[in-house]
Amino acid sequence: PNPANAHAIWRLCVVPASYHVMTARTRVMMVTFRNSFRLPGMEREHAPGVFEVHITEEPLNLMWEAYHRTMMLMLTTGGMTEAIKLTPEDLEAALARDSGDG
Repeated sequence: PNPANAHAIWRLCVVPASYHVMTARTRVMMVTFRNSFRLPGMEREHAPGVFEVHITEEPLNLMWEAYHRTMMLMLTTGGMTEAIKLTPEDLEAALARDSGDG
């Protein structure tokens, strides 16, 4: 997603495997909800705020650099921190509803 209220930071991490080293990367994107919202997997609406979305990608075994997304989590707080698994489509739809476009 590239909405106006999302900002991204790239982080690179090395994950050891049994016989080789696999390089995965995690992008941390900050998203802002101005209104209460609810994503699939949430039991109730969450208060507005700024939230971290962690997107983990692993490289594909190709002759050029390419990655595929393996996980996308949004961290929420409200007494305790939760990690909500979501899809890019879920996040885009929620941000569109929040901005009044959906």
